[in-house]
Amino acid sequence: MKREIAAIRSDRIDDFINVFKVFRGAPYYEDWTDDLLVEEYNDLVSTGFVYGYYIDNKCVGLITFRPMRSTDHHPIYYEHPEKVAYFSDFAVLNEYQNQGIGTELIRYMLKILKEKGFERVYMKTLQVGKSMSYGIAIKHGFKLLEGVTSVDKMPRTVAGVPEEDIKIYLEKEL
Repeated sequence: MKREIAAIRSDRIDDFINVFKVFRGAPYYEDWTDDLLVEEYNDLVSTGFVYGYYIDNKCVGLITFRPMRSTDHHPIYYEHPEKVAYFSDFAVLNEYQNQGIGTELIRYMLKILKEKGFERVYMKTLQVGKSMSYGIAIKHGFKLLEGVTSVDKMPRTVAGVPEEDIKIYLEKEL
């Protein structure tokens, strides 16, 4: 069984779309259309990094990150924002979860960020207990920024699920 982490290039955008669709299911129920996913992919690769985790040439996970932007509405002030990265997306297909894939993806991301000279990385995620990424981020040294939250709005695939999510912030010094 061949395993590798590789950049998801535009000719393999379907890999990104297929894995990202995990957010359409529980507990997120986010209404990501294919067109929105193409926009998301293009935005991420224009300034950041999109990597897939491949098993025998099948993409089963992904991780995306990019430099912090001046347009990011981050509630924390950083003296050197150019040395701060945003860990934006992280997903593993349901049938491949709990096999160490997420750990390998995060380690890979942290290695790349250090190599590129970043000093800090932050992320936002759902409240504790409602997110795939929270536990694994804590395991890799991310710290919760106490009292720092934001509200994100996303259309849902299931009626009755509120469109607003309260997001918490975590960060890690590299």
